[in-house]
Amino acid sequence: MSVSPVGSIAPSIPSITKETSIKDPLANVLKKLVLNAIKETGISFWRPLADRIVEYVCCSSHFFDDTYWENLIGKVPPAPPLPEDFNKIWDGPCPFYPEKTLSQTHLLVYIPKTVNDNPLTLKHFLTLTQFSFLKQTNHFIPLPGYRIKDTLIPTLGDKPIKRSHWVLITKDILRNSKDRSIATHRLMVTKEGQLDYQMPSLLKAVICSQTHLLACSRPLFSVNDSLPIYTRCQESTEEEMVLVGNDESSLLIIYQIDETTLSDVGVAAMKTLSIDPYRV
Repeated sequence: MSVSPVGSIAPSIPSITKETSIKDPLANVLKKLVLNAIKETGISFWRPLADRIVEYVCCSSHFFDDTYWENLIGKVPPAPPLPEDFNKIWDGPCPFYPEKTLSQTHLLVYIPKTVNDNPLTLKHFLTLTQFSFLKQTNHFIPLPGYRIKDTLIPTLGDKPIKRSHWVLITKDILRNSKDRSIATHRLMVTKEGQLDYQMPSLLKAVICSQTHLLACSRPLFSVNDSLPIYTRCQESTEEEMVLVGNDESSLLIIYQIDETTLSDVGVAAMKTLSIDPYRV
């Protein structure tokens, strides 16, 4: 029997209840309706209300656990316990932004081995989340799609998650990481992350990006930018880089392009929390 990720192990994380999981999609619908009212009427006094709703949604979206998976995507194995010192980690300083705590700059995301009793792969996850967005929004919100480089599916689309585990990922790309080479990105992540972090893998970057969008209706990696920002992934090489992010219309972009410096490409950092080798 697994230990819950909330309560005695991580009391600083908001308690997860069915009510919490239900209210987020409702807040997303309300936010979209308010933003549509601004667009259609031109009355700017709606804007503060929309901002408050955004703040409300994001306050309860610092994590995505097995309860969120069950309510929004599909059946998953119980999440493993978090490390015993997780409270200290979560409330401690962020290695990339020392002036802030980890809880202010990171997401905590559960990565299950299976969903609906099928191995969690990129192809399976994209299929599941297309249905989840449609089911969650009840047609009030435009359904986000995805654009993916066709050569990535044969090579990476069926690669499964080996064991269920938790990850921490930065909500934004690292400071000063735009327009940098892959070598610089690797150095930034490992040096600033004190050897505990790595560049996100393609599958985990997609999972974190889309679960955040489901729970919060805001793109990941673009927290401090008005324009879309993409993170480079582990599968990048010196010749080609693999990118993940969402564009202005929340369309998921998974692409592979020639290695160049681009103003909208940076790098996020991911940390895998300890995995029990005896768990499946």
